Amino acid sequence: MERKVHHSTDMSQLNVEHWDSRRDGPLNERNMGNKLKSQGYSFTKYVFASGTDFPDHTHAMSKKDSIVSGQFRFAMCGQEVILQPGDMIVVPAGTVHNASVVGDESRSFGTLSNALKSAKDLKEFLNDLLNQLKMCAVHQGFEWRITLDCHNSDIMFEG
Repeated sequence: MERKVHHSTDMSQLNVEHWDSRRDGPLNERNMGNKLKSQGYSFTKYVFASGTDFPDHTHAMSKKDSIVSGQFRFAMCGQEVILQPGDMIVVPAGTVHNASVVGDESRSFGTLSNALKSAKDLKEFLNDLLNQLKMCAVHQGFEWRITLDCHNSDIMFEG
């Protein structure tokens, strides 16, 4: 699928932060959550199946995406990168971006976290995300089952 990558003057390059196991410990959900929380973010886990694609969109608030497992193709500001486990990237509010899970296996999943700074941001982000999922469902012919685990802040999407 060919996509438009929008150019923006907000950022000259994608700034991907990589996991440092010497400083941060072994890469796992708990350590990723602790790292993001120490930076003032919340941590919510999302699991997306292979083939999940998010066309160009924006969010009303800034967020920080992090990859715990799998790979995600991510494009923003005219650049594209494959995010690997342990990678983190800030997505400024209002910045057009798109992403997709990399991998063809039917059991391939990617674990992504969205880190936000407040409960209001989380509410706005979830509203944005649900709208994106509706758009993806129509665009790609998916039916989605969404499982929320509020105790663990986990969200599982199956399409």
